Amino acid sequence: MRARFLGARVPKPVRYAALWLVLAALSLAALLVPGFPTAAHNPPLAMAVITMSGAVGLALFQLRTLRFGVLGQALDLFVGLAFGTLGFANLLVRVLALADSTPPGHVDTILFLFLFARIVATVLFLAGLARVEQVIPVEARTWYGLRIAGAVAAVLVIGTTSIVLAGDQLLPRVDEAAPGQLAVAAVISGPQLEQETWLLLIRGSTCMLLLFAALGYASLSARSGDWDVVSLAVALTLLFFSQLHTLLGGRVPVDYVSTADAFGLAAYAVLVYHLVARFTGDIADRASGAERLRLSRELHDGLAQQLSLLNLCLDRLGAPQRSPQQHAHDLHTARRLVEAAALEADQAITALRSGTVTWEAFVQAVATFAEEFAENHEVEVELATHGGAPILDAEVQAEVLRILHEACSNSIRHGAATRIEVRLAASPGWLRMQVQDNGGGFDLSLALASTGVGVRSITERLHRRGGTLRFNSTPGQGATLFVALPLVRRRVLRR
Repeated sequence: MRARFLGARVPKPVRYAALWLVLAALSLAALLVPGFPTAAHNPPLAMAVITMSGAVGLALFQLRTLRFGVLGQALDLFVGLAFGTLGFANLLVRVLALADSTPPGHVDTILFLFLFARIVATVLFLAGLARVEQVIPVEARTWYGLRIAGAVAAVLVIGTTSIVLAGDQLLPRVDEAAPGQLAVAAVISGPQLEQETWLLLIRGSTCMLLLFAALGYASLSARSGDWDVVSLAVALTLLFFSQLHTLLGGRVPVDYVSTADAFGLAAYAVLVYHLVARFTGDIADRASGAERLRLSRELHDGLAQQLSLLNLCLDRLGAPQRSPQQHAHDLHTARRLVEAAALEADQAITALRSGTVTWEAFVQAVATFAEEFAENHEVEVELATHGGAPILDAEVQAEVLRILHEACSNSIRHGAATRIEVRLAASPGWLRMQVQDNGGGFDLSLALASTGVGVRSITERLHRRGGTLRFNSTPGQGATLFVALPLVRRRVLRR
């Protein structure tokens, strides 16, 4: 998490306290000042507010889930589902109002829908707070998101269907608040406490849960220094005051606009502003960070290793006790390492420019590696290729060279091989590689159970791209490694 937002610093707790004091003062003025309107009859404006709230809620759901897909933070998924729930409820109420499915004056169904949606959303806000440190791996995000979203969707479908079908029979009828005012479509002012006990309890409990969520996100923002959490803390504070006005404002019909609606719209405005201002930057920062990590890994595994070997050769050249023949061999090895390092740098530049390499360039890179490895380790390496592909992702070439280096190194270190055969075959969508040596072989069951760095490195590289790895070996009869690598990255789901 970053502590930077347009050059500003994250607000200190005293600023949160000031915000709460301002909102509390506005609420007291609205509820206690005689004649101050808390709700007014305006059907067109009321429908516009409901539609806008629904559309913004679904937009926040889409942006948050997209952010979860890129960054992998579980918090984004749960918060997105919470706002999606609120947006779904608003749009459903809009549809019911247009369909005139509730008789005039009997809006218990709509009241229950709003209550149910607010409870589900509050639970999701708290669940996101509980999982703030959880980051889902790239390959598992789709399955994780589908599971959580599917569970929430099932709850919403079952709950809303039950409410719509049961209607006024779901719970005891709600006594109308200020019946005389509602009958003449008058402006409502002051608190309306003529409500059923169960309604006050549910609204009050939801209000307390929102209070806990707002305080939790405020505390988290102070610890993490993340402006995204700051925006959530401010929005949840506004939603808390919206729920407070709903609690004290009584049962306001759907064709009324109220102070609770104003606080809700203010919460949405805060989140939309933040996401528009920072969403693109967040994704760009994370993407550039991932690219930096990839480049550093490739430079470490390739160019840095060759330069390290070159440094060893130069040290040997400066040793006085070495014979002229050894000096000549060291000089030849150093020259080849320089050529290999230049080729590696050229490949890195090509990958940065286009991200792809031709099949011919790929085969040449593998052949150069085979020659270099054979020269440096005094082992015979034979390369054979079959088929071809128009172009290859530069990452595929990098993965093949790293896997090949690890496999050949294992053949020498563990099998004492003197001959290694490498076969490459390209078919539509796949690249297959076989590395066979004449070494001592190994026990297959022990190798598969091994936690060695080499085997684990190859496995992890293949797993990231959706590839497969298979061994075939018998002690005393050499070993063969089979690799299948998709030319297009495949997403692997973890259950």
